Amino acid sequence: MDAKKLTFDKDWYPHYPEKHQTSGSAPCVLGKWVLFNTNGVPSTVSSSIVAVSQEDPKDLHRITAIPIGSAKKSFWPSKLSCDPMTNMIYQADTGVGKVAAVRINPATGQLTKVWGPIDQRTFGFFTLFGPKNQRVVLSTHIDVTNPLTALGVGAGVYGEQFIWCDALTGRELARSDYVDAMSQGILPTPGYGGLAYMLQSDGGIASFQVVKASA
Repeated sequence: MDAKKLTFDKDWYPHYPEKHQTSGSAPCVLGKWVLFNTNGVPSTVSSSIVAVSQEDPKDLHRITAIPIGSAKKSFWPSKLSCDPMTNMIYQADTGVGKVAAVRINPATGQLTKVWGPIDQRTFGFFTLFGPKNQRVVLSTHIDVTNPLTALGVGAGVYGEQFIWCDALTGRELARSDYVDAMSQGILPTPGYGGLAYMLQSDGGIASFQVVKASA
């Protein structure tokens, strides 16, 4: 094999969506496991988180952390967020309007739900930060009281807020006021001094800072 040459490994070619599920947007990698979420475009069935071994495409594990329930569609255009510090995986379902967290056993690939589903509707990614025993997950929530067209796809004419949660339990730590919606698929970005930034669909930039509640 030529050095530094990429070749197509035809032996590693798993098919991860089940019947009526659609493909996800992008994978993430935790150790030897490649992880996908299904239903990157709308589907009429529940989404799955799927883990596939890099060593054996037949070694595949899946979990339904967010059942579709009474929702008409299941979809989430962003990718899973995977945390190598805790082996936690974070998933949303925009159609269902919920988020959840799953842990993977790095040795076996077994997937176990840790918390959720929690009511929260987002198009975006999850951002993780903080030390291992104090991990925080930052994500967004859409104001569903504003009129949405196909859940806001395209126009982005709705309000959106940041939510900070304990990444290991899902317990809410803080949430911001609503501002004009972020650009869809944008990563909430922590900055220096506790600031967090949101790129908005109207070309603006909103920044937030968590402060202690007054007495």
